[in-house]
Amino acid sequence: MNIAANDLGVTLNHSKLGFVSTGLAITATIAWFFPLIISLILKNGAPAAGSENIFVLVSFISAPVLHLTGLILGVAGAFKKDSKKLFVIIGIIYNGVCLIIVVGFLLLFLLALYTISNTPWR
Repeated sequence: MNIAANDLGVTLNHSKLGFVSTGLAITATIAWFFPLIISLILKNGAPAAGSENIFVLVSFISAPVLHLTGLILGVAGAFKKDSKKLFVIIGIIYNGVCLIIVVGFLLLFLLALYTISNTPWR
């Protein structure tokens, strides 16, 4: 006999994994764009040089890792029973789209490197 949790008077709460997944998605997006914007503002539109580059590089490496972690937590939250799935679905979609964008940028970057390295210089 299948009885829903609401029929028994039990209220469903939002999944904590969903909150963490969505929070990581937002944090990773800020970590990805904020240092680049600050770097461009400090150098009046020119890319930063020196110690700012390390900060930008660390943020560009950490953001995809955070998105991947958020995606894994979102998928884990989707399989958890007795909880609402709103933030889980938001976290899965947000992290998944951001990871696809990151992979696309990475492929474009690798394609540009390949094109530059195979171009004969005259």
